Amino acid sequence: MMEFDAYHNSHDLFYREPFGAVTCKQPITFRLRLCSALPVEACVLRLWVADREITIAMQRICEKGTSAADLRTGPSEDQTVYAGNYEVPNLPGLIWYYFVIRVG
Repeated sequence: MMEFDAYHNSHDLFYREPFGAVTCKQPITFRLRLCSALPVEACVLRLWVADREITIAMQRICEKGTSAADLRTGPSEDQTVYAGNYEVPNLPGLIWYYFVIRVG
């Protein structure tokens, strides 16, 4: 198994739904696939909206070695999927994001 790997594809609806520009007050779901030999202590979605930083704790939605009937594609045996939701503010603008993962 790989020591650590994280995967997110903003053009794939599994990882970011909906894709592209969204209307004000619309929710966005972000997903991240992790493969880690070490336990994942935290997975955080970090966003910049206008001039402020927002952090959202992501939740495990599919554990290693389990199937995910409610997801389009489940993880393989050595992967875990995390998800976080964010509602776009009432003012239009760009949103920048990345993920912070703490393992150990």
